[in-house]
Amino acid sequence: MRVPYIWLPSRLPQDRDFNTMPAELRRLFSRVVAVMLLTVAWSSASPTSGAERARVIVIDGQFGDWKGVKFSDRKGWQVGLAEGPRYLYLHFRQPEARILQAAGSDVVLLLDTDGKASTGKKIFGMGADIEWNFGSRSGKTFPGGVARGATPADLGLVIAPTVGSRRIEIALSTPDGRGGVPTFGKKVRGAITTPLGANGLADEHQKFNYRRGKNRVEEPPLIELERPEGTLRVINYNIERDGLFASSRHAAYRRIFRAIEPDIVGFQEIFVNPIAGAGGLLDQWIPLDTGRWHTAAAGADAGIASRFPIDSTWLVTPGVDAYLVDTRATLGTRALVVVVSLKCCDDPEQIRKTQIDEILHFWRDAITPGGAVSLPADTPILMIGDMNLVGDPTEVSALREGIPFSQTGGGPFDPDWGRGPLLDVLPRQTDNPMAYTWRSDGNTGGFAPGRLDYLFLTPSVLDVARAFALHSSSMSNKRLREHGLKRSDTAVASDHLPIVVDVTSR
Repeated sequence: MRVPYIWLPSRLPQDRDFNTMPAELRRLFSRVVAVMLLTVAWSSASPTSGAERARVIVIDGQFGDWKGVKFSDRKGWQVGLAEGPRYLYLHFRQPEARILQAAGSDVVLLLDTDGKASTGKKIFGMGADIEWNFGSRSGKTFPGGVARGATPADLGLVIAPTVGSRRIEIALSTPDGRGGVPTFGKKVRGAITTPLGANGLADEHQKFNYRRGKNRVEEPPLIELERPEGTLRVINYNIERDGLFASSRHAAYRRIFRAIEPDIVGFQEIFVNPIAGAGGLLDQWIPLDTGRWHTAAAGADAGIASRFPIDSTWLVTPGVDAYLVDTRATLGTRALVVVVSLKCCDDPEQIRKTQIDEILHFWRDAITPGGAVSLPADTPILMIGDMNLVGDPTEVSALREGIPFSQTGGGPFDPDWGRGPLLDVLPRQTDNPMAYTWRSDGNTGGFAPGRLDYLFLTPSVLDVARAFALHSSSMSNKRLREHGLKRSDTAVASDHLPIVVDVTSR
């Protein structure tokens, strides 16, 4: 907070000076001092601006934005609620860390959205209008008292983080009731139940109440798509099973790439098509002033396209490539870009840990003088990709902090050139208070949208000027027109969103 500048005389009058002043001057001096004191008191006690007053919540698996929200003070589960223009937000503090959407998770959320015991499912003294079972990833609504199946898309359900955690935040859209989706009234009641009993719902439960309007938060500001001048724009894009090459998706991809205008693109899920084909499409959609797009891939799945020459390529481990890109025109030095596609889902968790160890082994070698890769000191490094981090939270910290699971290739190290951990950029969507990067409304597993794609970089040598995920479905008609997009573009193109970071050299 900035306190207004206040002029003070170089020497305040002593008592005898004040008493010998003319009466008119004494009155004037007293008024000045009173105004000064009131100004300082007001500046200390009042908000300074509307921008600073506004509170926002983003569903990103970070919880600092929940500061000031009161939680239930009972033992076990604690629940905090807030609401924005489009969503009801819930924050759960669990007794122990768990993966909320894992098979076997025994957590059920019940919400009485209208606060009326006479509607919905009669349970725990309320009328539950929504029931969501996190372990089976299935839900129900009860229009007219009749159970009806519900998906995450029906409820606007988003959950973060995707890895195990004691703290979970979720969002539910607050719709108008069309299609049988419950409306939200002035009072919302709910319960968390765990564990489940033979009757399908436990007798043990944690109830909570919320009166609408109590904890209002604003939407975060829109993020502009334009690239800040003088930056290098790097994007990651999982193209969903070679979807970039499907002619039925070309129009959507063309509009997306024209709106983003990347310098470097890291791809995943290129399985049967040559990476050169991706360069050919970019040549058509966003042609360079001179020359053609450069492409490279060391194996299947991961690949890269770049406006700049690619000097070297390494296969780090299946699904993970590294590329030395000649970015001297923007960064003043070459950059190493590691493009990652880690194994999906719960079952191959050990495979994912092995991949992470191979990445860290390569990384240690790259920043160590005399290694097989032997990068010049302080070369900017970015690691981008579909990490599929959905289970053990130590997988995230292992990549960010340089902590291998196996000590065979050496112990922990500081991946930011010996200065500390990498920066997890964590981009949020341009027009939505969400940070999920994957969404598949028709997925058979019933999974809610989540964050699977990551951007890591070396913060001692790179600054982030802008970062975002593009989700065209959440953009206004005006914003879509401004950027030449259609509402369905990102959904048509892939089940992953393109994530973007603009960087400069420090």
